[in-house]
Amino acid sequence: MRQILVVLSLHLAVVSANATDMREIDRTIKDYAAKKGITDQRSVEQLKNHVRGIVLTRERFAYGNLKGPCAKELGRLCKSETRFIQANACLKRQRDAVSETCEIALRKEFGGMPLTKPTLHNGVLIPAGSHFFYDDDGAIIGAITTGPVSVNGMAFQAGQIRWHPNGTFWTGSLVGEQVINGIKFKSTEIGIFFHDDGRVENSTLAEDTVIDGVTYKGGSQIMFHSSGKVSIGELATGELVTYDSDGLRESISRPEPPQPPLVLVESSATKPICPPGTVPTVECLPQRFANLPRDPGRRGKQTLKGIDSDGDGLRDDVQRFIVLNWGYSERAVRALSTIARNVQQKIELGNSLSRDAAYEIAMPQGKSISCFSRSVEQKISFSVALEAVISVVANTPERKRRYHEFDRLLSGRVFTLDDGTIQELCGYDPAALPN
Repeated sequence: MRQILVVLSLHLAVVSANATDMREIDRTIKDYAAKKGITDQRSVEQLKNHVRGIVLTRERFAYGNLKGPCAKELGRLCKSETRFIQANACLKRQRDAVSETCEIALRKEFGGMPLTKPTLHNGVLIPAGSHFFYDDDGAIIGAITTGPVSVNGMAFQAGQIRWHPNGTFWTGSLVGEQVINGIKFKSTEIGIFFHDDGRVENSTLAEDTVIDGVTYKGGSQIMFHSSGKVSIGELATGELVTYDSDGLRESISRPEPPQPPLVLVESSATKPICPPGTVPTVECLPQRFANLPRDPGRRGKQTLKGIDSDGDGLRDDVQRFIVLNWGYSERAVRALSTIARNVQQKIELGNSLSRDAAYEIAMPQGKSISCFSRSVEQKISFSVALEAVISVVANTPERKRRYHEFDRLLSGRVFTLDDGTIQELCGYDPAALPN
């Protein structure tokens, strides 16, 4: 199940850009499950429902951003489409007939129009039928390809590829096992990442590999500094080792206990408390969560603010959802709880603010997303954890409406990535937390 969550988080852009038909999305998930030999229909159905929710949310956001610049086209070409998802689909079908202003807006939301012929970009020949996607300034940052591509002698699968701002290749999914700079890497759904100088930053070893005299475990994820030295790696013994940029060992940890596949559970679920002295897993909750608030059930949906019985600023149902799914990771609980509080604030404010006031609130909130992506282990940050938490916070029609109203106030505003330290982004030091 965790494999499905990881791959969907990386390829959801493809689904939302090209498949708004829920039947097509269901087929995509069903085909993937069959390919991976997953036969648990209950898990597959849960995943289908979750992805449908994510796609609908993204389509709603897109429609909110398109209503202004594409107003004429919506009235002229798509006036019979009364639902946002069909209106978006209509605009995409009619792209040859829309204005430049509308096309720019569509490009930001769904990427460019399919290429009519193979096109060379940053030294990569992109197949016909593929499309580019762009940043807010209109610069190409990646592509969704219809077929495999070759980059600097490496073969990458059809799907999403991305470049760094300087034009060097950043990430994609390898076609099979490949030797890069003398190291054999395997193909995974997570893909391989490169520094902006072309050196490997993050990938998965295809076999036990000796690097600088140290043997690292085949099938494990390995990370490199921009110097080419190993940053984080799993030894053949199963121990996790980290190094500074000069290659000096910083720490070594014992292997994590095997983690069962992740299946997201509802806030009404129950889990036992982990025995004292044991390492928490997804099957039990750390001792500090022994007094987790009760699930409020329907009562928690009767008002906009819901129920926060312990007064920690987080609704009880949201707190339970985060802890029940990621309680084994102190960093994940801390980061996701901050994001959830920010979403709650947006819901409470709705469209009661001016655009400038909403922007001032949203700017610092963006740090919480950067904190999550930089402080939490990748098996969580690369999953659908972020989207799942947002969906749970905005879990009633009124909450969803007010959340979308706030985000519509931000339409057209530019947000830049914060390059502060991890402590500045989070407001605390993630390294001080145990996991």
